[in-house]
This record gives sequence, C-alpha cells and structure tokens, in this order.
Amino acid sequence: MPIEDQYDELLKMADKMEQTDLITAKEWRQLIRDAGAVFEYSREQFEDEN
Repeated sequence: MPIEDQYDELLKMADKMEQTDLITAKEWRQLIRDAGAVFEYSREQFEDEN
C-alpha cells in the first residue's frame, strides 16, 4: 500500500475511534501527530532508497 494511502487510513481510523468515543480529543490529536511523523519518516526513507 502506498505511503499516502497508509497515512489516509491512519487518519480515518483515528477519526472513527474518536467518533465512537474510544479515544478522547487529546488522544485523537496525538494519533494524528504520530501518523504525521510516521508518514514523514516513511517518505524520507523512500526518497533515500531512490
């Protein structure tokens, strides 16, 4: 799965967890930050390989 699709899926999952009250707004924000960090790291690793 492309990096962008993985990132989108992580965001969707975080949204669903917040909407169903599995996580708080604070936890949602942290998941979004973490997803962004993983996306950036993965993108950098991909660029370094090419």
